[in-house]
Amino acid sequence: MASDLLDNLLYYAGHIWLRKQLDELGPFDRSFRLIAGRRNIYAWMWLLVFWAGLPTYAFTAALAWSMVTVGVHSVRLAYHVRRRMAVA
Repeated sequence: MASDLLDNLLYYAGHIWLRKQLDELGPFDRSFRLIAGRRNIYAWMWLLVFWAGLPTYAFTAALAWSMVTVGVHSVRLAYHVRRRMAVA
């Protein structure tokens, strides 16, 4: 839940500072959205890991992926904000 909250705050900050959603900032950001941590991605993770016979690892995998998503989004937001400030 903390990772999801932080990711939502990053989206909000990107909208405030850059007047765009994080997913609209560049080609990488649009592509990453397809695999970024969201409800559907977590559901697929749960199903695949559960079917593989390792249900205890499903939540760990979702937590790890949500932390990766927050990391990528924070680095990309910092990159775009810094780039915007350099131009201005």
